[in-house]
Amino acid sequence: MAYKDPEYAKKYYIKNKQRIKNRQDKWRKKNSKRSEDRRMQRVYGITIEDYNIMFFKQEGKCAICGVHQSDLHKSLCIDHNHETGNVRALLCDKCNRGLGSFNDSVDLLNKAKEYLGRGGYYNDHNKRLLR
Repeated sequence: MAYKDPEYAKKYYIKNKQRIKNRQDKWRKKNSKRSEDRRMQRVYGITIEDYNIMFFKQEGKCAICGVHQSDLHKSLCIDHNHETGNVRALLCDKCNRGLGSFNDSVDLLNKAKEYLGRGGYYNDHNKRLLR
Protein backbone atom coordinates (compact mmCIF):
# COMPACT_ATOMS: atom_id res chain seq x y z
CA MET A 1 0.00 0.00 0.00
CA ALA A 2 1.61 3.25 -1.15
CA TYR A 3 0.98 6.54 0.59
CA LYS A 4 1.65 10.01 -0.78
CA ASP A 5 2.72 11.28 2.63
CA PRO A 6 5.93 9.49 3.70
CA GLU A 7 5.49 10.60 7.33
CA TYR A 8 2.04 9.01 7.48
CA ALA A 9 3.43 5.78 5.98
CA LYS A 10 6.24 5.73 8.54
CA LYS A 11 3.86 6.26 11.46
CA TYR A 12 1.45 3.66 10.08
CA TYR A 13 4.28 1.12 9.77
CA ILE A 14 5.55 1.75 13.31
CA LYS A 15 2.03 1.47 14.73
CA ASN A 16 1.18 -1.70 12.73
CA LYS A 17 4.62 -3.33 12.42
CA GLN A 18 3.64 -6.72 13.88
CA ARG A 19 0.39 -6.89 11.91
CA ILE A 20 2.27 -6.10 8.68
CA LYS A 21 4.95 -8.69 9.48
CA ASN A 22 2.32 -11.35 10.20
CA ARG A 23 0.57 -10.59 6.91
CA GLN A 24 3.88 -10.79 5.01
CA ASP A 25 4.83 -14.07 6.72
CA LYS A 26 1.43 -15.55 5.89
CA TRP A 27 1.77 -14.50 2.24
CA ARG A 28 5.32 -15.90 2.00
CA LYS A 29 4.23 -19.21 3.50
CA LYS A 30 1.28 -19.48 1.13
CA ASN A 31 3.39 -18.38 -1.87
CA SER A 32 6.79 -19.83 -0.93
CA LYS A 33 7.81 -20.78 -4.47
CA ARG A 34 6.77 -17.40 -5.85
CA SER A 35 8.44 -15.61 -2.95
CA GLU A 36 11.71 -17.52 -3.47
CA ASP A 37 11.56 -16.86 -7.22
CA ARG A 38 11.14 -13.13 -6.59
CA ARG A 39 14.05 -13.14 -4.13
CA MET A 40 16.32 -14.96 -6.60
CA GLN A 41 15.41 -12.54 -9.36
CA ARG A 42 15.96 -9.51 -7.12
CA VAL A 43 19.24 -10.66 -5.55
CA TYR A 44 20.88 -12.79 -8.27
CA GLY A 45 18.98 -12.01 -11.47
CA ILE A 46 17.95 -15.66 -12.01
CA THR A 47 14.68 -17.57 -11.79
CA ILE A 48 13.88 -20.84 -10.06
CA GLU A 49 14.03 -22.45 -13.51
CA ASP A 50 17.60 -21.14 -13.94
CA TYR A 51 18.48 -22.55 -10.50
CA ASN A 52 16.99 -25.92 -11.44
CA ILE A 53 18.96 -26.02 -14.71
CA MET A 54 22.19 -25.32 -12.79
CA PHE A 55 21.22 -27.97 -10.23
CA PHE A 56 20.63 -30.52 -13.01
CA LYS A 57 23.92 -29.68 -14.80
CA GLN A 58 25.81 -30.06 -11.49
CA GLU A 59 23.95 -33.33 -10.79
CA GLY A 60 22.71 -31.86 -7.52
CA LYS A 61 26.25 -31.49 -6.16
CA CYS A 62 28.36 -28.65 -4.80
CA ALA A 63 30.61 -27.32 -7.58
CA ILE A 64 33.64 -27.38 -5.25
CA CYS A 65 33.50 -30.34 -2.86
CA GLY A 66 30.96 -32.46 -4.72
CA VAL A 67 28.69 -33.18 -1.74
CA HIS A 68 25.17 -34.02 -2.90
CA GLN A 69 22.16 -31.89 -1.93
CA SER A 70 20.54 -34.90 -0.25
CA ASP A 71 23.42 -35.01 2.26
CA LEU A 72 22.92 -31.38 3.30
CA HIS A 73 20.57 -29.67 5.73
CA LYS A 74 20.21 -26.61 3.48
CA SER A 75 19.70 -26.05 -0.23
CA LEU A 76 22.75 -25.42 -2.37
CA CYS A 77 23.72 -21.75 -2.26
CA ILE A 78 23.90 -19.53 -5.32
CA ASP A 79 27.52 -18.40 -5.56
CA HIS A 80 28.10 -15.11 -7.33
CA ASN A 81 30.84 -12.62 -7.98
CA HIS A 82 30.33 -9.77 -5.52
CA GLU A 83 31.88 -7.20 -7.87
CA THR A 84 30.03 -8.08 -11.09
CA GLY A 85 26.99 -9.83 -9.63
CA ASN A 86 27.43 -12.70 -12.12
CA VAL A 87 26.26 -16.09 -10.86
CA ARG A 88 29.02 -18.71 -10.94
CA ALA A 89 27.60 -22.00 -9.63
CA LEU A 90 25.77 -23.72 -6.78
CA LEU A 91 27.80 -24.46 -3.64
CA CYS A 92 27.18 -26.09 -0.29
CA ASP A 93 27.04 -23.69 2.63
CA LYS A 94 30.54 -24.60 3.85
CA CYS A 95 32.21 -23.95 0.49
CA ASN A 96 30.21 -20.76 -0.05
CA ARG A 97 31.19 -19.43 3.39
CA GLY A 98 34.78 -20.50 2.79
CA LEU A 99 35.02 -18.45 -0.38
CA GLY A 100 33.39 -15.54 1.42
CA SER A 101 35.93 -15.78 4.24
CA PHE A 102 38.68 -15.33 1.67
CA ASN A 103 36.83 -12.40 0.05
CA ASP A 104 36.71 -14.36 -3.24
CA SER A 105 40.46 -13.66 -3.54
CA VAL A 106 42.35 -16.17 -5.68
CA ASP A 107 45.60 -14.82 -4.20
CA LEU A 108 44.48 -15.51 -0.62
CA LEU A 109 43.18 -18.96 -1.58
CA ASN A 110 46.53 -19.79 -3.20
CA LYS A 111 48.34 -18.65 -0.03
CA ALA A 112 46.04 -20.87 2.05
CA LYS A 113 46.75 -23.78 -0.32
CA GLU A 114 50.51 -23.23 0.06
CA TYR A 115 50.14 -23.03 3.83
CA LEU A 116 48.24 -26.32 4.02
CA GLY A 117 50.70 -27.95 1.63
CA ARG A 118 53.67 -27.22 3.91
CA GLY A 119 52.42 -29.76 6.42
CA GLY A 120 54.16 -28.07 9.32
CA TYR A 121 52.54 -27.55 12.69
CA TYR A 122 53.32 -26.11 16.07
CA ASN A 123 53.97 -28.76 18.67
CA ASP A 124 53.17 -27.64 22.24
CA HIS A 125 55.28 -30.47 23.65
CA ASN A 126 58.64 -29.24 22.41
CA LYS A 127 57.68 -25.59 21.68
CA ARG A 128 59.25 -25.34 18.25
CA LEU A 129 58.06 -25.12 14.69
CA LEU A 130 58.49 -28.30 12.74
CA ARG A 131 59.45 -28.22 9.05
